[in-house]
Amino acid sequence: MNIVIVDDHKILAEGLAELIKKTKKFSIAGIITRGSDVIQFLENKLPDIIILDLEMPDISGITLAKEILQKHTGIKILILTMHKEPEYFEELFNAGIKGFINKNADKNEIMEALDMIQQGKTYYGRDIINEYINYQKRPTIDKPEDLRITQREKEVLKLILEGNTTLEICEKLFVTKNTIDSHRKNLLSKLGVKNTAELVKLAIEKKLV
Repeated sequence: MNIVIVDDHKILAEGLAELIKKTKKFSIAGIITRGSDVIQFLENKLPDIIILDLEMPDISGITLAKEILQKHTGIKILILTMHKEPEYFEELFNAGIKGFINKNADKNEIMEALDMIQQGKTYYGRDIINEYINYQKRPTIDKPEDLRITQREKEVLKLILEGNTTLEICEKLFVTKNTIDSHRKNLLSKLGVKNTAELVKLAIEKKLV
């Protein structure tokens, strides 16, 4: 089975290629460091598997993966990424990606992923699966009132969205830091998110304030 590695970090890509070649299970058909060169490469040579870095400097890995799968349905793609955001994976699941592994994966996991994909199966890294399961458990939100957010929590959320620090929010609402921390904790729990960045993202998406 032939593999093409697409990663703008040449040293990492070459190291991965050497690791794969030593197993004598797969051959390396090429290493590509620019996402924009992939489509042209595929016009002349079609590998069985593409190991694709999700973060390319010249093109979105998601866009590239979709384009590859649309033009070459027989190619299997294994995403190599540092991302754990479930939104990325949901979009790529639907596009037909065969697997995801974290860039911190060890040799055994990389080979396990390639073996599974070679057999026509899928492989999703354990940490990525855990993140996605938690994401799926997040409460579905249609309307702000469904969350039973209090008026004070809405005020705090609005100030967070405006970029205010905890201290600034305390000063504007004339309350203590512990009070704001408590409101923030309640908002995270009600929205099913883990941190302020996710809170802000979801609040904007759902127009909660």
